[in-house]
Amino acid sequence: MSLPSPKLPIYDDFYLKLLSRMTRDGPRNLSALSRELKVPKRTLHARVSKLRERGLLNVSAIPSLKRLGLIDVYVLTNVRPSLRRAAERALKLIDYWWRYYEVIGRFNGLFFHYLMPVNNVIDLEEYLEELKRERLVIDCQVSVLADRIHYLLNPYGVKDLEGVLKRSPKDYSLMADKYDVLIVSKLQENAFARLSEVAKEVGKSRSLIKYHYDTHVKDELIKGYEVITPRVEPSNAIRILVSDSFKKEDDVMSYFHSLRGNPLVIDVGKEAGSNNVFTLMEVKVDELLRAISSTFIVPIEGYWISFLLGRERRKSLPHNLFHEGGWRYPKDAYLDKLRELKGALREGT
Repeated sequence: MSLPSPKLPIYDDFYLKLLSRMTRDGPRNLSALSRELKVPKRTLHARVSKLRERGLLNVSAIPSLKRLGLIDVYVLTNVRPSLRRAAERALKLIDYWWRYYEVIGRFNGLFFHYLMPVNNVIDLEEYLEELKRERLVIDCQVSVLADRIHYLLNPYGVKDLEGVLKRSPKDYSLMADKYDVLIVSKLQENAFARLSEVAKEVGKSRSLIKYHYDTHVKDELIKGYEVITPRVEPSNAIRILVSDSFKKEDDVMSYFHSLRGNPLVIDVGKEAGSNNVFTLMEVKVDELLRAISSTFIVPIEGYWISFLLGRERRKSLPHNLFHEGGWRYPKDAYLDKLRELKGALREGT
C-alpha cells in the first residue's frame, strides 16, 4: 500500500483508519496494526514517527474514571484581566486539574477541567468560594459531568451513549491500587511509553508493571485512547466550547448521534442530573459560524459559547496522591498555599 504524506492525517483515508484504530487499541502494538492495515511494520513505524516529529500526532490513554473513583468537573470563571495570572496559579494549586485554557465569550477568564475524587467535589466548590471571597475570581460555574465521549469518527454504539445519559456520581467506585494508578497516569501522559520505561522511571521491575497492566489496567482502567491531532490547519484554528441545553434526554441522544462523522468535534460531555451538554470543537476561524450552526441540528432550549485561547495546558493524574484505599485531598495544604499566594500578591502590590 502506498502511504502519502498528508497535511493533516485526519483528512487522509489511510491515516484516518490508523488513528481510528488507535482510539480503540492505542499505539503500543503497532505490529498488530500493521497486519490489520496490511502495511509493513517498518513502514508504519516510520510514518507514525514522522507524524509525531511534525507535531501531528500524540496519543493519551483515557482513564475509566468510574473505576478510579474520579469524575469530570468543568470550572468556568470570570476573572479581572489584572488578576488572571494570579487566578490561574490559584486554580492550579488543586492537583487534580487535568487541562485548562484562557477563555473569552460567555466567560471571560479561565476554563479548568478537573478529574476530581468523587467525594471531594464539594471541597473544590468550597475552595472556589474562597477564591471569590478573596476576589481572585469574580464568579464561576461548576459543572459535574456524568461522562464524556471522545470523538474521532468513532462508531459509538447506542449502549455507549445510554451509559453516558444514565451515569451519575453515585455509580463511581474505586477499583485500583497504586501501581494501577501509576501506569494509567504514565500512559495518559504518553500512550507510546513502553512498560519497561515506566518500570525504570518508578524503580520497579518490568514484570510487576506488566502484571498490573495485563491484569487490571488494559481492559479495566483504560476505556480507550485520545488521539491528539489537528482538526484544521493550526494557523487558522480556534477551539470553542459550546454549551447546549436540551428539553429531554431523547434530544441529547439525537445530538450525540448527529455529531458522528464530524471531524471538528474533540469531545462531548453531559452534565450530571440535567440535559446540558458541553461540546469542545476545533474549527477554522473563517468558518466559525458554519461550524457552530452544525451543532444546532437538534432543537435546543438555550446555548452559550466561549472561545478557548492559546494552547491547551494539560498534565496527567496526580498518582502521588493515591494511596491504598483511595485518593488523598490535602484540603488544609491547598488553603495554606492559597494564603501564601495571597501574601505574595499583597507584597507585590
